Amino acid sequence: MSCLESSEREFLESATAALRATLQRLSQARVPCTRDLTQEDLQLMFKSEQRCSDANVRANLIRSVGSLGLILVNSTDMTTAHAMIKVS
Repeated sequence: MSCLESSEREFLESATAALRATLQRLSQARVPCTRDLTQEDLQLMFKSEQRCSDANVRANLIRSVGSLGLILVNSTDMTTAHAMIKVS
């Protein structure tokens, strides 16, 4: 991710911004949408943030992880939520 073309960078920034906005909305609405979320999904987001050289993409990914954390904490299945947060 460190040597992206300008168009790729713009696309990635747009995609991560859309992800961030969607997760923020779901978090604010307290929608329990973590049923299919896996630890691998979270790890992918963490690793992507660490590898990306674009500050805007990294910021979007960090905010997305924060929103996911809120969704997990507000989840009705607290056992799964705690396990996901603990391992990640």
